[in-house]
Amino acid sequence: MPTLTADPTAAIHAALAHLADIPDEELTFMAAHRSERHLDKGEHLFHIGDPVRHLYFIHAGALRVYYLHDGREHTRSFAFENRFYTNSYSFNTGRPSHYAVEALEDTTLSSFPRNAIDAAYERHACWERVGRRSSEGNFIAKEQKEMEMRIYSPEERYRRLVEAGSPLVHRVPLYHLASYLGITPETLSRIRRRLAHT
Repeated sequence: MPTLTADPTAAIHAALAHLADIPDEELTFMAAHRSERHLDKGEHLFHIGDPVRHLYFIHAGALRVYYLHDGREHTRSFAFENRFYTNSYSFNTGRPSHYAVEALEDTTLSSFPRNAIDAAYERHACWERVGRRSSEGNFIAKEQKEMEMRIYSPEERYRRLVEAGSPLVHRVPLYHLASYLGITPETLSRIRRRLAHT
């Protein structure tokens, strides 16, 4: 199981600093509501149908987001260390999640309950800025993925992952990566062989 650093809040503070200037008293407030969660590889953070009432920060490990259609799992996205993660739809509406999240690796997270996030919004404007900038970043990433799915072939999308040094190339099993790209594992294997000889 991944271990946290001596001061696990340091990574959270660094991530927040990219979004807004957070006063020390606000960091202290949020730290008081932090709890730790550990997932073994293959364990779920939440399942389809679960309400999601926490915001998470991934300290170490990797998560796979997937949904079910016609009895098959379809990989939607991945999340790696040093970022915040939640199911925004369920977290903000209180409704059940339409997808599941499992640990691809042993994973260590910090967890913050929804009521603490709501209280933070009421305490200081810095948290509104954090929320807005996080939402903007998620929207841009979603738009980028949708654009790439429309204009690039699966081989081009995979090549772009390789060229960008994406952790998806080395840390995600082939069959999950193929599902994410919308192709079969056999097709992805052929793409990898072709690129290895170019």
